[in-house]
Formats: sequence, C-alpha cells, structure tokens
Amino acid sequence: AMIAALTMIPILAIAGFAIDFQMTMTQKARVQSTIDSAVLAATKSLEQGRSQAEVTEEVNAYFRAVLNRTESSSLLCGLLQLAFDDENYEIEASVRCSNATTLSKIAGYDTLDFNVNSSATYGVGSIEVALVLDTTGSMSGTRIVALKQAAKDFVDIVIKDEQEPFYSKAAIIPYAVAVNAG
Repeated sequence: AMIAALTMIPILAIAGFAIDFQMTMTQKARVQSTIDSAVLAATKSLEQGRSQAEVTEEVNAYFRAVLNRTESSSLLCGLLQLAFDDENYEIEASVRCSNATTLSKIAGYDTLDFNVNSSATYGVGSIEVALVLDTTGSMSGTRIVALKQAAKDFVDIVIKDEQEPFYSKAAIIPYAVAVNAG
C-alpha cells in the first residue's frame, strides 16, 4: 500500500502534464490560425498602401480581437511582433504565448510557453487568371445578375490600372453547353 501511494504522485504528475500539454497544443493551434489570418490581413493592408505603423496597429487589434472571442483565461500572449521586408515583399509575424497549467502545477510547472510564427509574401509578380462563367439555363434570374456583378468585381480587383513592373491579365470564358473558345 505504501509503494502504491508513493507511485501515485509521479503517475498523477505525468498524467497532469499530458493533459496540460494537450490543452496547450490546442491553444497553440488556435493562435497559429489567428496569426496566419492576421498576416494575410496585413498583406492586404500593405497592398492598399497603408504604412507599416498602421498595419502593425491593425494586425495587433485584429489578433487581440480574435483571441479574446473565447473565454479562455489560461492563455496569455504578448504583442504580435511584425518584421517587414520591403525588398522581397514579405511580412513575418511572431508571438510568444503562455498557457496556464492545471495538474502540472503538482510538478512545479505553472505555465507552458510556446512561440508561433507566420509569414506571407504580398503584391509580387504578374498574374494570369481564367474565369469560367456558367451561362446555362440554371443561372437564370437573380443568379445571372449576381454572376455579372461578381465578374465585374473580379475584373476590378484583379486587373490593375498600373501594369508595370508587374502585369495582370484575365481570360473570361463563358459556357452554356460547351465552352466557346472563339
């Protein structure tokens, strides 16, 4: 009975660490998803001509807003650190987070810390896109009206007025029963 009692402490510590580790990895995946979307939002802001300071402020606000949507009080993250590489049109983000433990406190681990990184390239290179439009009878009424508006929006977004140093081209292909290549 004495040996069983003595072995319970390390067994509980290991089980507690496994549970806390899994909870931390779940939080890390959540932070990774959030930082990835924040970096993509940053690339969009940079492409729209916002300054690095504005982008940093926007991205940190977005990051905080998304992380604060859940009621997890065990997760604490620092400020999102952004690095801009204007020469290569890249943005990198990193953040250090800490997740409070529950059962691992028995072994003296109050938190499990982790780092999350993300990067993206923006506004680089020429683009050629083909848009195939369904003009069959199934698209009658409001669907064809919405399709026309979506095609116009597509052209406005993809085809830039300034075609130097990079260009953007779009091929619009309607089809009904077959594709009309001519």
